[in-house]
Amino acid sequence: MKKGKKLLALLLALAVMMAGAPYGMEVQAEEYFGDYEYEVNADGKSVSITDYNDEASTSDLVIPPVIDGKNVTAIRKNAFYGCSNLTEVTIPQTVTIIDEAAFMDCTNLKTVSIPDSVTIIGQLAFSDCSLISLTIPANVSYIGPGALSRNRAMESIKVSSKNKVYDSRNNCNAVIETKSNTLVESCKKTVIPNTVVTIGHLAFYGCSMSAMTIPASVKNIADSAFYGGSLKRVTIPSSVTDIGPRAFCYCENLESVTIPNRVKSIGDFAFFGCGFKSVTIPNSVTKIGMKAIGFYNPGSEERLAKIPGFCIYGGIGTAAEKYAKDHAFAFKALAQQNSTITCKKKSYELTYSKGKSFKIKASSSDKMKFTSSDSKVAVVDKNTGKVTVKGY
Repeated sequence: MKKGKKLLALLLALAVMMAGAPYGMEVQAEEYFGDYEYEVNADGKSVSITDYNDEASTSDLVIPPVIDGKNVTAIRKNAFYGCSNLTEVTIPQTVTIIDEAAFMDCTNLKTVSIPDSVTIIGQLAFSDCSLISLTIPANVSYIGPGALSRNRAMESIKVSSKNKVYDSRNNCNAVIETKSNTLVESCKKTVIPNTVVTIGHLAFYGCSMSAMTIPASVKNIADSAFYGGSLKRVTIPSSVTDIGPRAFCYCENLESVTIPNRVKSIGDFAFFGCGFKSVTIPNSVTKIGMKAIGFYNPGSEERLAKIPGFCIYGGIGTAAEKYAKDHAFAFKALAQQNSTITCKKKSYELTYSKGKSFKIKASSSDKMKFTSSDSKVAVVDKNTGKVTVKGY
């Protein structure tokens, strides 16, 4: 069994014995079946596997459907964690729950058979394995964040066509929550369909792809969506309005990023530890989270440090300028975008940045004539002639 877990269990048991068990509390002995540790479920008729001997020599493991005359219905948290000898696992048809991190860090596990009986796959359940392909069966109704993450060799993910909660539309090699159009799991050959609205929590955690084009249907990039990935280049579409906390955190190879001019918020640590040394932040951004950009972990006792020479480009009086000043980054103001507006007044007021404006008056008796080619750039108040520039 896992020595660390056994030691902790013994220490906890000893603490209970020394303190005296509360009245009515029953201290149960651990139960074993070969290399398995298990517990009887509340129904008294089924069992859950809670641990496995990580020193067992078996590489091709067939988990028993029955232990002590009772059906095995669950594989609990961390049960097979770090069992590096395993290369293939067959899960019996009696199992309905594969819990959090159940097979995490089984670094040589290449093949796993998930039966139709399974309804729940917990977060990080198969993270950091060596799976090549996987099929999500019809009855799975919940997949936790990062369940299939960091399987860098994985080339194929499919969802049963009979599944009512998830799909893998257009042979995208990903798992998509059907109702919300949220991509929740991926592999190195994932192509994001143009119907996806959200890149989910840990969806591309540790992804091995070097380049990514996110389609224009996507509006939100969730917490830790691309955390720790190998991306060098990413194209974020203008449809995106929110970049979540840690979205691209520790994408150390990311050479540059263009933040679209509809993004309103950039979450805490969103681009922490990325490889680029400058960024342009559009005026649409009104919130920039803690250490979101321009910081990294130098690998010393000082865990948070500024990237040397980091520079932020943005508009005067914007969140970008404030963030740069708050953290003493170099800041370079972007030139204001030229615009022309039709106006019958002999003078008008131009608002060119938050809280700043100037007035222009005609120098002759002729009426001033200005033309705007794009109302997204500037608008005119027909009554006062006041012009507001929006889109630089």
